[in-house]
Amino acid sequence: MALNLASSLNPICTNIGVTIGSLTASIGIRYIKLAQIGWLRCGYALIGVLGSMILLKALKRSNSKS
Repeated sequence: MALNLASSLNPICTNIGVTIGSLTASIGIRYIKLAQIGWLRCGYALIGVLGSMILLKALKRSNSKS
């Protein structure tokens, strides 16, 4: 059951991520130079790394309680 749920949520979450990235990039182009868009991508990469670290820490914590 969990595998089916994860399999169905994966493309949905991917589409949401692409949509949010496209939206913020198009808004960002309005306010910053095109050459500076890389900094916006860098911010999203940092958010992704921090989110992964938080999830890994929570997973380790839940495994140690079991």
